[in-house]
Amino acid sequence: MNWKKLSDYLAYLALRVVATCICMMPLETSLRMMRGLGSIWFHLPFAIPESRVPDWLARLKFMRWLSSLSRTGNKLLSKFREHRRRAEEHIRRSFPEFSEERVSEIALAACSI
Repeated sequence: MNWKKLSDYLAYLALRVVATCICMMPLETSLRMMRGLGSIWFHLPFAIPESRVPDWLARLKFMRWLSSLSRTGNKLLSKFREHRRRAEEHIRRSFPEFSEERVSEIALAACSI
C-alpha cells in the first residue's frame, strides 16, 4: 500500500472515529459543541493573520513541509473568511436596512445554529 492511500485511509478512520463519538453524545451536548465550533468558524479566521515562512527557511530541504503547511493553512483561512463574507453579503442584499452589527449578528447566529 503506498503512502497516499495509507494517509487517506488513516484520515478517513480518524473522521469516522470523531463522527462516531459525536453520535454517541447526548443531543444537547452535540448541539452545544457544534454551536461552539460555528462560533469559532465565524470569529477565528479574522483573528489569525496569514502565515508566511521566510524564504531562507523554505529553501532548506528538510523544512519544505513547513512552507506547504503554511500555504494549506492560508488556503483554509481564506475559505473560512470567504464563507463569512458571502453570508454577510447575502444578508446585506436581502435586508439593506440592517446595520453592519445586525448583519454580523445574524451571520453568527446562522453559523452557530
